[in-house]
Amino acid sequence: MDIVGSLPPELLIQVVEYLDPADIVRAQGVSKRWRSIFSSNTIITFALRQTLGFLSIKGMNVSASDAMKYFRWQYGLQCGRPVRKSFLSWPSDLAERPAEVCYSSARLCYRFHTNNVQILDLRTGKISIWTEEDAGDIADWEIRVSDSFVVLLTGSTKRYLIAWDIHTSERYEAVVPYYRHDTSLVKDKVISVGYEAAPLYRIYIWDLSSNWMREVTSLANLWLWHVDADENILVTFQIDWDTEPAKVQQTKWTFTGSLLNRKHFCLPLPGRRVDKKNLKTFLKFSSHTHDHVTVRRLVTDRDGNNTVDLMYDYAVDKLSVRWNDCIQPSIDYSASLFYSLLTPHMAYNWNWRQRRLELFNAKDQTTSMHSYILHHREDRVRWWFEDPYPSDEADDEEPFFLPFGDREVFGMASSDGVQFWFFNPNFAPDLPGMKPFRAMEES
Repeated sequence: MDIVGSLPPELLIQVVEYLDPADIVRAQGVSKRWRSIFSSNTIITFALRQTLGFLSIKGMNVSASDAMKYFRWQYGLQCGRPVRKSFLSWPSDLAERPAEVCYSSARLCYRFHTNNVQILDLRTGKISIWTEEDAGDIADWEIRVSDSFVVLLTGSTKRYLIAWDIHTSERYEAVVPYYRHDTSLVKDKVISVGYEAAPLYRIYIWDLSSNWMREVTSLANLWLWHVDADENILVTFQIDWDTEPAKVQQTKWTFTGSLLNRKHFCLPLPGRRVDKKNLKTFLKFSSHTHDHVTVRRLVTDRDGNNTVDLMYDYAVDKLSVRWNDCIQPSIDYSASLFYSLLTPHMAYNWNWRQRRLELFNAKDQTTSMHSYILHHREDRVRWWFEDPYPSDEADDEEPFFLPFGDREVFGMASSDGVQFWFFNPNFAPDLPGMKPFRAMEES
């Protein structure tokens, strides 16, 4: 008996309240009857309105057809099924592999062991080249990119920052004390959190629209921060892990350092306790901001295999903790270079040892495994897949792999080029030099 099919509409609506977009798509595949039920305008529009309460979907009207596009988009993200796969080779005049790759807001930014940075706009196909003569050898420089700016940063005793406006080619410089920094770029704001000796952290904000740098505040036991670049608001979280439950001080600041409000509360950790001695993070890849949600991943053991996420939703002003239980032993977060948090809940991880992609859904704590299929142009890395343990006499250098992406695009940069996986049905560009995906033939 089809119990769901016999439910009246008012009860079906209550069922849909517990389903996410991917569940709607899965339900449609059960039978013709279920497809008819879960494709009805009433169910689809209600489900989308439920989702829009937590996500900002730009450029979509609340209609059944657009809703289904969005649901299939989210389903593809969870299952590793893009609407399109493409491959882009590195420029032919560059024989070397890139030193670093960065992606944000449909802009792919990459630099080689030279003094220039190239920025590819996936929306237009335009490539901008920034030559930084004053930086000398930028091989050790880190890179950040947003819709309008590229920022280079380095330093052994201080943090040197150089910014470049993609639209106007204006160049800016800044220096912050202490070289140990967690630096991120949100729209036109550079947020640099530095420390000389824990537990004291100093927060600097560089407003690139006015080329204005300021130390906002210095705080002890700082574990999470969120920046709203539109409202010029900084939210900080100081957490005392030695108490049970953990005590939190949440503070909102203006970018000039003025205190807006402050509150104290306890952070429940049901059945858990954080060992502060083993709690650590990887500065370069620890914090991710997705619209109004910031997630910071912390490692909770010495081996780096177990993690916990601090997640703050600015839209509803809520801090939560998420334990990642199923990552052991398949996903090794100690290799922090090889995971990319595409949404607050979905991480795509490159398993270096087993040559595969692992998709971790933190919402339901599940991991799915996917073989990495080589494009036929990925010649430099093919030998590594065929003989992962070559002899000591082998002359081949270690291959380069780096995942990146957001909720629209996942990319895997290799020594040969970039595989693009496009999930948004409304954003699957066909750019010059970008070839349809054709797998490499088996040897």
